Amino acid sequence: MNSLQKEEKRVAKRRQVYKPILENPFTNEAKLWPHVTDQKLVLELLEEKVLKRWKLLQDMGNNEESITVGFNEIVDLLSHGKDEYMLFVCNKDLPSVLISQLPILCETSDHTVTLVQLPRLSSAKFDDAFRDVVHDGMCLVRTHAHYQDFAKMISTKVEPLSIPWLHSAQFKKAPVKLLATTAPIIKKQGKQGKQVPS
Repeated sequence: MNSLQKEEKRVAKRRQVYKPILENPFTNEAKLWPHVTDQKLVLELLEEKVLKRWKLLQDMGNNEESITVGFNEIVDLLSHGKDEYMLFVCNKDLPSVLISQLPILCETSDHTVTLVQLPRLSSAKFDDAFRDVVHDGMCLVRTHAHYQDFAKMISTKVEPLSIPWLHSAQFKKAPVKLLATTAPIIKKQGKQGKQVPS
């Protein structure tokens, strides 16, 4: 029996069925991140206005209270209160399991958060600036006083965060559809273990 006949025989033993599937908004997580028109310039501005200032203050023995780094610290801060922030994330250098929910967190937070994705290998800049401080590839900057002009420059390069289904899908019927596929034809078993033709 040649390969064509074998394939025809294999296909003949399968039947078409329809399986329900649920459209899942989480399967396209990459598009949740707002587009940045000039990531290289944004990184340069971040380094010049934020990271260098952090290093200088640390060398002087002072803390920069407007900057928060580290996943747990940032999530905790965004979970309560109300203020304006910019969240810079080295999302291309981090595992998706760590950062996949950050856009949703920013969207649902009572704070006004500008979410900014940075170009690949940006985490090296963070390592140099934060040194021994665990930063997890993310930096939250409170946009007041010293950072107001910086925030205005960044906002012109970053599109607003938008997750439409997060607000509109709450009371909608689940979008279940039928997917055409095939399943093997299995003969039914009789009580005595004998096969009964289907």
